[in-house]
This record gives sequence, structure tokens and C-alpha cells, in this order.
Amino acid sequence: MIGCTGFRNPEKVVGLRFPFPEAGSLSTRAIQEQRPFISLDVTTDFPAFIQPSGEETIQSWMGIPLIRHGSAIGLVSADHRERGVYTDHHVELAAILADHIAIALENARLHEKTYSMAMTDALTGLANRHRLLIEGRLLFETATRSGQPLTVAMVDVDRFKAVNDRYGHDLGDRVLQAIAACCTEQLRSSDVLARYGGEEFVLLFPGTRPATARIACERIRQEIARLHVPGLKETVSVSIGVAGGIPRRREDLNAFITRADRAMYQAKEAGRDRVNLA
Repeated sequence: MIGCTGFRNPEKVVGLRFPFPEAGSLSTRAIQEQRPFISLDVTTDFPAFIQPSGEETIQSWMGIPLIRHGSAIGLVSADHRERGVYTDHHVELAAILADHIAIALENARLHEKTYSMAMTDALTGLANRHRLLIEGRLLFETATRSGQPLTVAMVDVDRFKAVNDRYGHDLGDRVLQAIAACCTEQLRSSDVLARYGGEEFVLLFPGTRPATARIACERIRQEIARLHVPGLKETVSVSIGVAGGIPRRREDLNAFITRADRAMYQAKEAGRDRVNLA
């Protein structure tokens, strides 16, 4: 149940879960048969009807399935404490409302899907650069207000162009996917991982000092070195630059990313396959 009105204790009703499919249930029949149902006495028609806690006993029930493109995507129902309340006229009115709700739900889902696609890297399934900058700026603002540290790590795959040149882009893509999965496994739920572009990834560690984040990045580097990508003969390695701290006045996320990027290039100049703390 995602919404309700008219109940004395709506907070006890919203969030209720109903088994589906449930043999003989009115909701199940309405959804499966894709047609409205009226019960003038639910205690007789379906004795197992789930009654909301702390409410008067529901006697009458009406359910209208939400239909889009020939499929039921939900249900709108109305309940009443008295028997024999709902008529065909009520069904006609509710069906008009249900059509509008179904269209609105479909539009909302399409918007959510489009937004997700716009914020997700298609190859790795990670956040893309645009989403990273949005989430990163919010984390930076939070760190600035709270006085808590924020650390950025820039990860670059070593000699990735040589991998593409020797094995082709298909295997190169699999290398990036394996690295993305490896990084994801090593991070906390509060951390942010994004594909920044090409063979570069960015990690955000909120509430974490650079020295602590460096330890996490070293663990990630070691795990990546253990990766086995079918078809690849060489060992995969990455160079990682780490920078951050408690944001100072006039600093922004780009300043942290720039410092991490510089530290990453210093790691490459020092021989690659290492973590460098700015």
C-alpha cells in the first residue's frame, strides 16, 4: 500500500503488504482478470480479507486494475465500513481515475528510467561523470558545513591503450568491467564510485581522511592485481592518486579532483601500479 485516505490511522495502513497472487483474493482477481471487482460484503466474499489494524471493519470493497499496454501495473481500491455501498456508477467514475493514475505511473517510471540512463555509465553500470559531480558537490557541501573530511581518489588503468591495441576493444571493455566490479566489492555503501572517462575511475570517501582512504585504495590496487580476465595474458594494474581533507574556504570538489589527478600522474611517473598520497 503506497497511499490512502479516509482512515483514522493512515500511518498504520500505508506500507501494508498484501500477498500476490493470493488464491481467491479480490485484488488478485481484479489484477489477473484485468477488470473491476465489487464486493458488497467482503466478510462473506473473502473471509481472509486483511483488515487494517485500529480501523473499523471494512465491509464493502471496490478494486479497479491499472492497465497500460495490455498489462496490469497496479490497483486502485476503495473500502467502506458499511455493506452494499458500491455500484456500477462508482466503478465508472473510478475507472476514469484509474486511467489517469496508470498514465501518470507510466510517465513517472519512464522519467525514472531516462534519468537513470542519463546518470549511469552504460559499460560498467557505475555512476557516470555527470552523476559523480552532482553527488560529489553535495558531499563536498556537507563536509564543508560539518567540518568532516572528504577524500577523492583518481584511478587510472596502466597501459590500457596497449591492451586495446593488442587485444581489441572488446577485451578492453571486459577489463574495465572487471575493475569496476572489483572496486565496488571493496567499498562501503557510503562511498561513491564512478567511471570518470575512458580508463579513469573516481572514488569519493565521505567522512574519511586521506591517510585512511589510502589504505582502502591500496587494498583495491592489490585486488585488481589479482584479477583474471579471460584472454588477457598480462597482469592488470592501476595507478591511484589520493587527495582530500577537511574542505577549506573557497575550495571546491574540482580542486580535490585536480589534486588527486596530479597525485595519480606522480604515481605513474614513479613506476605505475602504486598508490600516491598528495
